[in-house]
Amino acid sequence: MDRWLQKEIELNQKHEEILVRREALLKQTELRLGDTQELSASVAHHWGQAKQRNQELIQEIVQCQTEARIQSARPSSFQLTALKERYWEMVEKETPKWKEEVKKAKRDKSNPPSAR
Repeated sequence: MDRWLQKEIELNQKHEEILVRREALLKQTELRLGDTQELSASVAHHWGQAKQRNQELIQEIVQCQTEARIQSARPSSFQLTALKERYWEMVEKETPKWKEEVKKAKRDKSNPPSAR
């Protein structure tokens, strides 16, 4: 009988340990579930903000494209035309000098000072 009493005490202790572990696991599960719900709410909130921001950016892009089309359809002003002409005159004037500088740089690169 003593043996059976000892066995019952051991089983009761194990039962108590199991109940304590079960309670701890339940609390952890509740905490994680709460964290998961908070995370889901946060993700949903940020997703909504990102969607709104993207819509605003798309509207801005469309507006910029529309304005660019309107601007490009207008004839150039006299000042802009004059600036373009002066720019291309300068490019034509400076191109031979630039080409010579490029050739010189290539020669200097292919003949380093130590090889001379």
